[in-house]
Amino acid sequence: MKKRNLGLVLLLEIITLGIYGFIFDYYFVKDLNEKEKSLPVIIDVLTAVLLGIMTFNVAWLIRQFNLFKKTDKYFNSNNHILNFVLTILFLGIIPIVIIQNQINKSENN
Repeated sequence: MKKRNLGLVLLLEIITLGIYGFIFDYYFVKDLNEKEKSLPVIIDVLTAVLLGIMTFNVAWLIRQFNLFKKTDKYFNSNNHILNFVLTILFLGIIPIVIIQNQINKSENN
């Protein structure tokens, strides 16, 4: 296995906003498989990538829900559940329009 500089690994992870983690996973799994000669590398890499994507999506959805709740509190409305469901259904542009409409109404008052 290749020895890597811990500071550089951390710096690359921060600079690339986590993308380096996928590269690191690829080479780490590749090194492990060369030692073990077990499953093909692509299976492990795909597993790591899919788990990373799922983790990111869950964190992003939690952030969106909290943002929608704050928006409702600020505008004294009750659209956070609707906005969240629309976001889950991949209709994320609609909550943006709803929120912008609330902004426009508050600016007119």
